[in-house]
Amino acid sequence: MDSHRSIEDLASSNANQPNQIGMSSSMTRVLYNAAVAGEINAFKNIEKPLYHLFTVTKNTVLHIYITAIDGESKMVFIKEILDECPSLLWQTNSKNETPLHLAARYGHIEIVSFLIECAKNLYQDPESGEAAREMLWITTQEKDTALHEALSNSHLEVATLLIKENPNYSYFANGAGETPLYIAVERNFRDLVLDILNKCQSPAYGGPLGRTALHAAVLRDETEIVSKLLEKFGVQITKADHNGWTPLHLAAYLGINCQSAKLLLEFDEQIAYMRDIEGRTALHIAAYWGHGDLMAGIISSCPDCCELVDKRGWNALHFAISGKYPSRTVPIIRDNSSLSNLLNEKDLDGNTALHLQSLFEDIEEDLMNHPKVNRMVYNKQNLNACDWVLASEKSQGKKMEYIKRVFGEKYDFSACSRVLMAWHEFERSVKREEEETCEMKRKEEEVKEKKKEKEKEEPEEVKKEEKNKKELLDKTAQTNLVLATLCTTVTFAAAITMPGGFVGGEGLHPGSAVLRHSAAFKAFIIFDTISFVLSSAAMVTHLVIPWLNDFETSFRYFYLAWLLIVSATSGMVLAFATGIYAVLAQSSSGLAIASCIICLTYFLIAGIMTLRCRKHVSFTGMFFKHLFARAGCKEFDIEAARTRLFGRQTFMMNDN
Repeated sequence: MDSHRSIEDLASSNANQPNQIGMSSSMTRVLYNAAVAGEINAFKNIEKPLYHLFTVTKNTVLHIYITAIDGESKMVFIKEILDECPSLLWQTNSKNETPLHLAARYGHIEIVSFLIECAKNLYQDPESGEAAREMLWITTQEKDTALHEALSNSHLEVATLLIKENPNYSYFANGAGETPLYIAVERNFRDLVLDILNKCQSPAYGGPLGRTALHAAVLRDETEIVSKLLEKFGVQITKADHNGWTPLHLAAYLGINCQSAKLLLEFDEQIAYMRDIEGRTALHIAAYWGHGDLMAGIISSCPDCCELVDKRGWNALHFAISGKYPSRTVPIIRDNSSLSNLLNEKDLDGNTALHLQSLFEDIEEDLMNHPKVNRMVYNKQNLNACDWVLASEKSQGKKMEYIKRVFGEKYDFSACSRVLMAWHEFERSVKREEEETCEMKRKEEEVKEKKKEKEKEEPEEVKKEEKNKKELLDKTAQTNLVLATLCTTVTFAAAITMPGGFVGGEGLHPGSAVLRHSAAFKAFIIFDTISFVLSSAAMVTHLVIPWLNDFETSFRYFYLAWLLIVSATSGMVLAFATGIYAVLAQSSSGLAIASCIICLTYFLIAGIMTLRCRKHVSFTGMFFKHLFARAGCKEFDIEAARTRLFGRQTFMMNDN
């Protein structure tokens, strides 16, 4: 390696290379694979300088090799490559990453150590280490140094080595706002944090969202690190984040071990008075989330911080009474005589804690019955706590329960309420609710009585008529079931016997149908299959009908089965015609055609019968009318029945 070449020359040559080459790749597939495998011989006899060989994202031979290493690295390849071209040590890719960044990211401590030594040897005085330090300062497009990369990927040995090489550098935040110290604290690298604090003179301590490493330490509840951070950085590290939250706010929110909060308060009591962007102190946060121990600690250290209110005018008692666990936090204020002024303190709308209490299910009766609590205090709307309850969205029963528990059984609304309409409206709503309930019960009773009367008044003749209908429907269904079974049997037998027979054992396809290539035979198979499926479906439908108790439902299923049988019969006729044609077409085409014509007369006869019947009533309507007439039933309203069972437009009577 050329030890006399200056770092400035290397940096300038590296900076000019991208402009000379552009974004096109100058590395062939063979050279790329050689770089992955670490084969140095592939690069010894090439014409181009090594710093002109890179991929479309400007990864050099060294970038590719370090990225591809799996297991132990071959330092020989890196040494010989850098001997051939020392500037590769500084050359960056399109993301401004040096080989050192990649080695730190993947935890190759041996390569990191070697690259740092190479950088030192670029100067005539290697002991100065200036070149190595400058290489450690290089940042990527994301503003990450090699130390950021090592910490972000949990390579602690590499991070320790990098800190040792450059303890005087502050290592500012990257693009995400993270400093190495913040990353180490957040990821709970305890020993490394202590190493940074002990060895680095002035490390940056910032983090994302305006936080500091102290915020992260409180989140981890690492009291030793909290103590060390306070000792090294002083009051400046207690600053608030973008939301105005100090580390004490975080401790109050999480409700973790109070030791961290105690350390913060002992170091600087002023942190208890700091407010967030909503005006809330750490005491307010602890009161809302039910962290009573933390509340007690803050109050004992800074009792007058209880007087602070947020932007709504809420004090600590407002937060406690409306918080998650009022039973844990309210007694701390209620039982402290020095905080009695909070009991009746109003917010900006004139509401006391008693007003807010009325909006929640849990009632702190000890607070409500406290001798210093003024239960008749009014807000700016001239509503006391009772009025507030009446105006809420609670049910009337819960409103009355609350009023009785808080104000007593003999509470005089007319004398104690300034807004009388609230009480009168409440009375009216209670009365209206009772009337609606009674009306609903009355209507239900009427419906039941009418149903009973209708059942009693139903004449025996109607019952007999319905019985006859059901019996006739059952008999007809049995007949149709026989027809469906017969159709299924015939079509099944026709498919098994096969028109034309089967190919013998010595044929090309023994056991297959002889007429399998005939179009008529294929039509036969299709029609026979359709007929078999429809008739089978009709059979299943008829098996269901006896289980149906409702006449209208039975009628629907019966009609469906009847349609299936008619369709299956039509398919059976077509199957017979095509089967006859397939057998006779080759030997007697005239006879085959004549047979088909005769078979098709089935549809002519069926069509004529349908047209003649439509002069009186639609075919299906006439059929069912005839059935009910034979059963001795009175005139059956076919149109009404069809409309009810199948829809208005299914069948229409013929006006002619």
